[in-house]
Amino acid sequence: MQFDVFISYPHQNKTTADAACVMLEAQGIRCWIAPRDIGLGADWAASIVAAINRCRLMLLIFSASANTSKQVHREVQQALDNEKPVVPLRIENVAPQGPLAYYLGPLHWLDALTPPVEKHLSYLAASISAFLRVERSAETRGQEKAQGLPFENRTFLSGIRDRLANLKSVLEENRDAICSRPQTPDELNQCRAEFEVVFDSIDQFSAKLSLQQFQHGAHDAEELLGTTRQIAQRAKRLKEKYDRT
Repeated sequence: MQFDVFISYPHQNKTTADAACVMLEAQGIRCWIAPRDIGLGADWAASIVAAINRCRLMLLIFSASANTSKQVHREVQQALDNEKPVVPLRIENVAPQGPLAYYLGPLHWLDALTPPVEKHLSYLAASISAFLRVERSAETRGQEKAQGLPFENRTFLSGIRDRLANLKSVLEENRDAICSRPQTPDELNQCRAEFEVVFDSIDQFSAKLSLQQFQHGAHDAEELLGTTRQIAQRAKRLKEKYDRT
């Protein structure tokens, strides 16, 4: 089984690692984290290596303890040796030292230094979701090419998918900004529910963009574009509604 995210952390930061895992999995992101995902009686080191090789990226919970953890060093090295992206989430105001100074020097950081940590984990989940959408879109385009779908069909479908992915990413940022405004619990729940309706529309429509369901005739193309425009208009009206409040 392939996982989306391997979570690397020193044992001192297990609480934060578990919280990150819960946040990511609530967004449908498949995580691998020790010791939860190590099978009964399985070899620990072999399980770690296999999980890193099967993940799409590594999330590193970075702290002073990570700097001194040989286990973390080995996990990061294994990820980079296998060309897995590493996303460091810095939870303490410290710089990488020793091997991590070498491994993490050129990487982009995400900081979670100020409370509440849930705010930073929510942004982390959104960032990883966006990365995974791009990865999966690239994989889908490769599969379409391998299956011999004409170039103009691949380009059309990819353009629709990319537009929907970008629309959802922008909406997620708008939702987070709007939901952070002072409001009653009922207003907050209504806001989130309205955004989720649009997100569901995007996800359901994206799922229908399969080769079996689209022959790229003129009628099919116009129908797809029409549905995309309708979803975009719904998203625009929702944003305008909350911008006026």
